[in-house]
Amino acid sequence: MDVLEERRHPRGGDVHLRRRPHDRRGLAVELASSGVRVNVVTPGPVATSSSDDLRKRYTDEMGLPDDAFLQQVPLGRVGATDDVAEVVALLASNRGKWLTGVNYRVDGGQTAR
Repeated sequence: MDVLEERRHPRGGDVHLRRRPHDRRGLAVELASSGVRVNVVTPGPVATSSSDDLRKRYTDEMGLPDDAFLQQVPLGRVGATDDVAEVVALLASNRGKWLTGVNYRVDGGQTAR
């Protein structure tokens, strides 16, 4: 296994960064026989105190309406951290044991347009 970078995780343990995120399918195939599943979770706009401030500042600076981000999300709301956490929990659990090589876009349908 070729390792592009090795570094120490701030909370302990080594982190091996091998490839760019778009290599998830190749990694999924390569590591499947070892029982390792490789998936990516790509969240859309999620409500946090810092992201709410950033969205507000951006819409103000660009002269956009306050709901500019919501207009881009078919489900009509900014996501909650729990929305993303549920997908991560599924993938990390035994319920996701047959899921590998996929990018899960948790964005309220934003990228479906």
